[in-house]
Amino acid sequence: MLIYEYEENSEPIPKLEGVELLKALIEEDNLSPQYFLEIFDSEKVVLDVLQGKRKITLSEAKKLMNFGSLLI
Repeated sequence: MLIYEYEENSEPIPKLEGVELLKALIEEDNLSPQYFLEIFDSEKVVLDVLQGKRKITLSEAKKLMNFGSLLI
């Protein structure tokens, strides 16, 4: 019963994807763009994505979502 009450009274965890997930990971965990080199080709690509100069590809989005779930 306590778990149910807690879940009913707490705010749901937002489901973040793409750039929002990348920004949240960087901000919440104090990560640098270099931390994401396994997902993106270079630090410049990470910065371009963060600045809206480049979109995240489907492949990168999938890797980023898996990466985010590993940090939780």
